[in-house]
Amino acid sequence: MTDSLDLAIVESAIIFSQKLEVTSPGNLSGSPVVWDSTNGGHVGSLTFLGPGVLHIIQPSDDLEDYALRSFRVPEVLASYPAVGRRCGLSAQIEWGRGLVFWTVQHPEVVGLTEDEGAQFAVATKCVPLGHFVVDEINHLAPIATRIDEWTGRACLILEDGPDHRSLSILDVI
Repeated sequence: MTDSLDLAIVESAIIFSQKLEVTSPGNLSGSPVVWDSTNGGHVGSLTFLGPGVLHIIQPSDDLEDYALRSFRVPEVLASYPAVGRRCGLSAQIEWGRGLVFWTVQHPEVVGLTEDEGAQFAVATKCVPLGHFVVDEINHLAPIATRIDEWTGRACLILEDGPDHRSLSILDVI
């Protein structure tokens, strides 16, 4: 058994790098990674969602090439929105409206273009969005948001002042 303070030094290499345009300040959240244990590759694309932008990263079948598509979503204002494999949820305070929930459906990747790894095709040219308000919690501020795509529910930690937090589970999808 090794001491927990011992760190193993491993070699690594950057296999994909791409400069990103910053559309809005803030932090991004990423989708879960699902591995195909039989073939050893990703199942589906990886997504990052944050203020003003959705990035989709599509690995090739052999994981040698990666492609990136970015979409502007100016309606998303919150840092650290909840991101799943198919959709995202941004819980954010909007002036004059209170707590507003924006749903973001990830465009479906339908295949790589002829120039393998440089670009990929998606089913739509824009990101489908929706929004809703829940009156009972409209006055609260979101602290954390997570989404369970399997059940269609969102789990939220909400704040009403510095010493008052609550947990809410919403049926959203």
